[in-house]
Amino acid sequence: GKKALVMGVTNQRSLGFAIAAKLKEAGAEVALSYQAERLRPEAEKLAEALGGALLFRADVTQDEELDALFAGVKEAFGGLDYLVHAIAFAPREAMEGRHIDTRRQDWLLALEASVRYLAYELGPKGVRVNAISAGPVRTVAARSIPGFTKMYDRVAQTAPLRRNVTQEEVGNLGLFLLSPLASGITGEVVYVDAGYHIMGMELEG
Repeated sequence: GKKALVMGVTNQRSLGFAIAAKLKEAGAEVALSYQAERLRPEAEKLAEALGGALLFRADVTQDEELDALFAGVKEAFGGLDYLVHAIAFAPREAMEGRHIDTRRQDWLLALEASVRYLAYELGPKGVRVNAISAGPVRTVAARSIPGFTKMYDRVAQTAPLRRNVTQEEVGNLGLFLLSPLASGITGEVVYVDAGYHIMGMELEG
């Protein structure tokens, strides 16, 4: 009976879709948002795969589209219990160059710091904020990461579990963090990467 909005689902390989599917299996009503009209056909297939999830168009860089999204969600659901932000974008040049050379308009927000600040400021309202740091998964967003294939193979060789994680495992963690089982957890960045983060990363040219 809980209401969830999952933003940033592109196709069935999306980590957001894995979380949405787990939420649906657990009995939540799910709505999806997609960025642009060209993505609508695929978004409709995903909504159908979730048993008829609500569908909203919203480019998060446009305030008026965000306002329309949340007005539509309020009208349909009356309110929200869960919001999953699974939107990922950075121009290729921002991923390839040195961090200090990143253009101002392409600067990447400090995700971990944002999670902590939001958790602190929203905590008095009973709102929890957590993030998932997933190991490499073959998604649309992953295609823009230079050297992704090499990274994917390296993680499988180095991680304590000697493999990469699956979309389902990311979905399971998302469901846990959203559920009452995680009621005392906020401000955390939780890893689901087969243990790779404890090993460190070796970069090769």
